[in-house]
Amino acid sequence: MTLPLTPRIRPKADETAPALRRELCAHLRWLVASLSLWSTSVFGAANAAGAEDSKRVSLRYETLSYREISEFYNEWPIFLPNDDFVGATGGWIPIPHAEGPGFRFERTDKTKGLGFDTDGDTEIDTSFSMGLRSPPIITLRAKDLEGRPFEYSLRFRRRNMLSPFPRLRGPFPRVFFAAAGAMVGRMAGKPIRLIDGNGNGRYDDYGIDFLSVGESDVATYLSRIVSLRGKLYRLDVDPSGRTLRYSSDQGPFGVLDLTTKWQGPATLETAVVLEQRGQLSFDVAAARGGLRVPVGRYVLARGRLTRGDGQALVRNGDLEPFVVKAGQTTTIEWGSPFHLEFPCVEREDQWIVPAQQIVIRGPRGEEYFDWLLFKNWRGIKQTPLGEVRRIRDNRVLHQSRFPAAKNSLCESFLVSKDAPPTDPLQVRVTYQSPLFGLLEGKVQTGGQE
Repeated sequence: MTLPLTPRIRPKADETAPALRRELCAHLRWLVASLSLWSTSVFGAANAAGAEDSKRVSLRYETLSYREISEFYNEWPIFLPNDDFVGATGGWIPIPHAEGPGFRFERTDKTKGLGFDTDGDTEIDTSFSMGLRSPPIITLRAKDLEGRPFEYSLRFRRRNMLSPFPRLRGPFPRVFFAAAGAMVGRMAGKPIRLIDGNGNGRYDDYGIDFLSVGESDVATYLSRIVSLRGKLYRLDVDPSGRTLRYSSDQGPFGVLDLTTKWQGPATLETAVVLEQRGQLSFDVAAARGGLRVPVGRYVLARGRLTRGDGQALVRNGDLEPFVVKAGQTTTIEWGSPFHLEFPCVEREDQWIVPAQQIVIRGPRGEEYFDWLLFKNWRGIKQTPLGEVRRIRDNRVLHQSRFPAAKNSLCESFLVSKDAPPTDPLQVRVTYQSPLFGLLEGKVQTGGQE
């Protein structure tokens, strides 16, 4: 790199001040030119090195069907950190294509029938009944906004369906759908899947869409940096999901460990974290002893505990962010002892504990949910025990187990108010869980004139 010569200006004696100003301006112009040449040289070389290291991957679309685990339990083959379904209103699935803003649907009867336009011509060409045994998956086919053929598969449920059962309950004023396929390929010799997380037909929404790398069936949020076989790579995903580019990332990094000091009867099988700015996400339970991740502040997006055929999910709740610093290992001690938390609703002549609102918390504030799921579930043999005690003499006024329904986890605990309204009462719920051990929660109610 050759820098420009510094100009020399020799002013006359009677014009010293203006000449000094002109010389100063000339020196400043020289300095700006020099810095420009230097930055072009340095950053141009860095970009050239990054471009040389970058590799391109082509991907294709693949539909992923449900796996039938038992008579009452089906699951999608990829574990997602957020399995929310997108609501479609106005009779349109809002995935744009070359012929319009979406794909039309309409009811075909008053209960479970739906008809769909699957090729984008607004004509209904497919219909089905949304039942228990075969959760419907349909594939939309059209041309994208650039005229290229594309596919997009959908799975459905209604708002009040119990996840992850494909059971549809009650009326459905809106259709709720999620992606049932992925853009698949191979990155650094390992499988990679991109999954649309918000139903807009794009695959480049970092921190919203999903990404699965390697042989694992666990997806993280789409992350600008991914971990594969102990190495970290930077990703650049095309909006269509047809291609991506990756290159080595050089840090700075630390180690986040959520498994070494986890305590509880169950195994922490999955722990997907998300950096607070929403651009980085990793399954840190995939590496026993900690996973190498970029520095930052991470929160727990979703985790999974398993023991035998039972499983439960965990989310951040009141957990403080996990701070990862360069060159350091952040190890979190969490888990047991656990306790139950639940609301107690007074309604006319009853106290009601809604079963689906009972959560388990750990001492650090994390929240465990869906904790009565069993892959070989055929009806719950032992449900939580509810009881009402009068506080002044500890007398048990009512005791019974939560009723179990055939195709749901458990129903609410109901008890009549047969104590004087001035007596403070305690509603207690206990449960011997194979995943958490003995659980207990208490709520005080009553005691009003």
